[in-house]
Amino acid sequence: MYSHGHAIGRMEATELGLPVDKPDDNLETLIWNLYQEYERLLQIVEPIDPEELLTRENKEEYAIDSIPIAIIETIPKVDVFELNAIFRRKRQVPTNPQININMNLGLPPGIDPTKLPQNFQQIVQQLMGQIAQAVPQIVQQEIIRQSPIVGIEGRTFGGKWREKTNENI
Repeated sequence: MYSHGHAIGRMEATELGLPVDKPDDNLETLIWNLYQEYERLLQIVEPIDPEELLTRENKEEYAIDSIPIAIIETIPKVDVFELNAIFRRKRQVPTNPQININMNLGLPPGIDPTKLPQNFQQIVQQLMGQIAQAVPQIVQQEIIRQSPIVGIEGRTFGGKWREKTNENI
């Protein structure tokens, strides 16, 4: 077979010499309905496209929680194996990024800052604090802008089985 996930249909199974039973129409319908339910539960027709997610959300990193991977079903309950995934853009950061920040906030000549009203000094201090908080984000944005995307990396984590009743799936 070409891959571990290669599905073997009835005709191919017969050609391989495996015993194959053809169900009646009622059972065939039940099997198909069951398959469609698993398709819905496992979100088979909803592919995860990391590049599309990162672009749509305009983020460098995107996390998805509780991705269903496998199901074990019995009459009273269903156990679903879920895991979390995180996708991140990989960038080639330039050796010497060029970042210029001009923070020249000097007072006009001839003005003594100690003679300014107290509330004006507080405003200047608040403004300087806001600028100091904004600078790291500005630097990060500029590094991202100068760093071409070279790929997307992803990892999964936190996989666990979760018990669900047939009513809440």
